[in-house]
Amino acid sequence: VTMELAEMLKKFEPCGEGNRMPVFKFSDVDIEYISSMGKDGRHIKFFASQGGYAIECINFGGGKEILRKHFTNSNESYNVDLIGKLDINEFRGKRKLQIIADGIIDKRKAYI
Repeated sequence: VTMELAEMLKKFEPCGEGNRMPVFKFSDVDIEYISSMGKDGRHIKFFASQGGYAIECINFGGGKEILRKHFTNSNESYNVDLIGKLDINEFRGKRKLQIIADGIIDKRKAYI
């Protein structure tokens, strides 16, 4: 997963009903540093890592319930498969790679 790949995917925009964004499965990643965000805690932010490389991930809308039910300790690491879209977050003149998380799957259950 690289910035170059994300930039290449942007060439296929605009995405919408007739041209959906590509969705990827990131297998066997560790998610950690899980926190809620937004004024009502509806969104979650976490990091997915594998082989010494980590990337920020965001989930919009299901955060508070997911944190309460599935991730009881935000300081722990959880090994999962992650389903999501590659994105470039541009904020205050800085660009960084991120994953918009659509699903998290582990050996026990699926969430998000």
